[in-house]
Amino acid sequence: MQSSAAINKNRGLVGQFDYKDQASQSPKPNTPTGGNSRRNEMAERMAYFGLSVNMVAFMFYVMHRPFTSSASAVNNLLGISQASSVLGGFLANAYLGRYRTIALISRKAIKLQIL
Repeated sequence: MQSSAAINKNRGLVGQFDYKDQASQSPKPNTPTGGNSRRNEMAERMAYFGLSVNMVAFMFYVMHRPFTSSASAVNNLLGISQASSVLGGFLANAYLGRYRTIALISRKAIKLQIL
């Protein structure tokens, strides 16, 4: 029993079409949507962890906070940033919609920067 959307290794899913009614193709490894996305993800993770380590060092050496307190503060900040993306996604999908959520959060961020 074969489904209507068979997999072709060279062209992606057969029988799948995009909004312009053209056959969909899987991204090739060297195109911006293919291989570069993996490199982009790797660079993003390296920056994320590098900045977290630098924040602990800054709080320890420059602000003269105890090391355990510095690490705890950075962990709390990273945890809140991860949880807020889940909360924002839930609010956007369930209640507000994508564009209203972006507008609301942008307005709040601008108000915080002005203060």
